Amino acid sequence: MYTFSNRLKITSIVFIILGALMWGWGYYSNHHNVEHVEEYLAAKEGAHGSHSEAGTAHHGEEKSHDEDAQKEHDKHIEHVKHGLHNKPWSALYVAAFFFMMIALGT
Repeated sequence: MYTFSNRLKITSIVFIILGALMWGWGYYSNHHNVEHVEEYLAAKEGAHGSHSEAGTAHHGEEKSHDEDAQKEHDKHIEHVKHGLHNKPWSALYVAAFFFMMIALGT
């Protein structure tokens, strides 16, 4: 029967604790409020180039268009916020799937 050395046991426990701490830090440091999400999107858009809309609204439609645009912007910010909040969970699931497939393969 194979026995694990004490050094290997301690090293694996340290890596487990370190991984859990890093996952927790990634989860809690993610963009939790709207300002951080807007900064993230602005930085991402700046890196990929600016998107401009060719707006041809008439005077009577400007207010309605602005309100609709603000609602769409708020929905988009909320969607991105949830996506960023789920990133650590996806990383955890990918790692769990990877090691499960290795275990099944052996």
